[in-house]
Amino acid sequence: MNIFNKLVETQEIKFPDGCDPQFKDLIQKMTFKNPNERITLFEIMEHPYITKNGQFPIEKLDPTVHTIIVTKEDIENAITMKRLEVNFFAVSKMSAKFAKQRTKREEISERKI
Repeated sequence: MNIFNKLVETQEIKFPDGCDPQFKDLIQKMTFKNPNERITLFEIMEHPYITKNGQFPIEKLDPTVHTIIVTKEDIENAITMKRLEVNFFAVSKMSAKFAKQRTKREEISERKI
């Protein structure tokens, strides 16, 4: 089992206050504990966060009609599991840091009252 799946199964994703609800919904659907229940790529392409509530729909590709050309640049910029794992760790650390800072601000605010 890779690190990403282990993290998803054992950790709760904490979103900062004011987080876009559609973004939160998308990430939650992408990280369901059971991989078989996670949102599919085609569902991601239709998600309101990706399409800006349908304003910018992504054309569905028919593999029998369309040819997809992948460039070297596409490969270099592709999202890999390693990048997802690194980003997941970074977001987790930032979330914990923000929570500590918020707690400190609340404690200071309570002392002033």
